[in-house]
Amino acid sequence: WSRPPKLAVSGSLTLPAWTNRQPEWREDVVPTLRLDGEFQAAGGAYRNMPANAARSHFAYSNMCWRLPDLVVERPEGRLELAYQEDDRTKDYYWRIRGTFDPRALTPLLATNELRGLDYFTFTLAPVLDGEMWGRFFDYDRIGFQLRVALTNFTFRGESASSFESSVRYTNRFLEFIEPRALRGAQIASADGVGADFVAQRVYITNGFGNTDPQSFARAIGPRVGRALEPYRFTQPPTVHVNGFAPLKGSRAADLRFDVDGGPFEWWKFKIPRISGHVHWLGEHLVLTNVRAAFYDGAAAGFAQFDFTPEQPGTDFQFTAGVTNMDLQRIMADLSTRTNHLEGRLNGQ
Repeated sequence: WSRPPKLAVSGSLTLPAWTNRQPEWREDVVPTLRLDGEFQAAGGAYRNMPANAARSHFAYSNMCWRLPDLVVERPEGRLELAYQEDDRTKDYYWRIRGTFDPRALTPLLATNELRGLDYFTFTLAPVLDGEMWGRFFDYDRIGFQLRVALTNFTFRGESASSFESSVRYTNRFLEFIEPRALRGAQIASADGVGADFVAQRVYITNGFGNTDPQSFARAIGPRVGRALEPYRFTQPPTVHVNGFAPLKGSRAADLRFDVDGGPFEWWKFKIPRISGHVHWLGEHLVLTNVRAAFYDGAAAGFAQFDFTPEQPGTDFQFTAGVTNMDLQRIMADLSTRTNHLEGRLNGQ
């Protein structure tokens, strides 16, 4: 604390037998100690987590602390808490409700967990309702289960207007259960999203959205975003996704997308609607079952790309077939020269 708190307390203890030996205070006396009281503090910190003000009743007995109605005021808002701590094992438990910036947990987290928090920027701190438990200085025992609501935040530089999810964390694995994010009129949801800070992977189960694929790719990682830049949807398509991606790099990725939407642009082609299956596997991208409305006709095919960084450029191969395509319309996109080509084209 920056200045001593106000304190009211009563208590009792049993002194050791009056003998010539030095008493074992922690073994003989502390287990008999009982305290009841309340405090008010203005400015301070607990385990290096700062607060503007705090107040609570408290009790101590059987070597356990209990704070049943702790109220903490922090710069981002107010927290209503209940707290228990076992003085023998150093196990602790929090019941949490209110507004809280997770970055305040920095003193309790290991380096890997801190990297996960660094991906977020909060305009308004999350609203939390749940519980947290653990053992001091034993990071593997930290766990929590919360309901989280966010507004106006960014993840790896990509903004969102709101987010809601149940969240669980145990054994350095962070799990979002039925998350739902909004970005204006765009929606992204999933049955589950998990972040494994030991394996350094993010897992997605039954992801769904009508969000901009480029924003999603940049949120996965900057290299993935650059790889998908040539493929542009002027209106967000409908996307289903399953698989996993690395927290760093791209070599450990295995994500499968089903995409349907448009208009879509690649190179000089402008396509009103396209659908297909996309498999991102490490440094490779494979497109299968691609079908498109193509210049007043139809097109279908597949393609694969090799982004291996040890080689210059990108190796690719593709097969495409077109049916009843308007030759004049496609040449208007492919060439600026004035011409009078007319007719319908079928081909491979």
